[in-house]
Amino acid sequence: MKKALLLVIMILALISNLYSETFYIYVEETYNGEEPSICSPAKESLLDGLFELGHIAFDDIEGEGDINWNNEAFDSIINKGLYGGARILFLVNISSHSEINDDDMLSIVSTAEYYCIDLRIAKIIDFGSINMDNFYKEEQINQEELGFLLGSELSYIVDTVYKEYIVQL
Repeated sequence: MKKALLLVIMILALISNLYSETFYIYVEETYNGEEPSICSPAKESLLDGLFELGHIAFDDIEGEGDINWNNEAFDSIINKGLYGGARILFLVNISSHSEINDDDMLSIVSTAEYYCIDLRIAKIIDFGSINMDNFYKEEQINQEELGFLLGSELSYIVDTVYKEYIVQL
């Protein structure tokens, strides 16, 4: 009985790690056209979400990269990810804007454009964008909380994209 239970536990542990991967996360963010002076709640939540989903994720402490978002020129970031031992690069460009609405509340809209790249072959495996806002929820969701929600959503997107990609290989 103990051997059977041990076998089941080992199989479950193996299956749960079947889809684990190492991700290099690169986030650029602007708020009302300027770079924020504090650490991005979206990046923090994205990293936390990937850890919770069983992945290893790291970011660039320096935050410097020679990226041309319009031309999808990511060579310098791809090299950093490969050097760090990642298999998947997840690039995110977040643009947030706020304004005071008619009810004197701070309304925020955030748009995140993302690219998911297999670093081994420098292939874009997915790209897209998502939008989030706090319209009609201004009292409950401030700028920081909206960033955490956005990062959490991004972590599920990259996890899903990766798992679908692995199944196709």
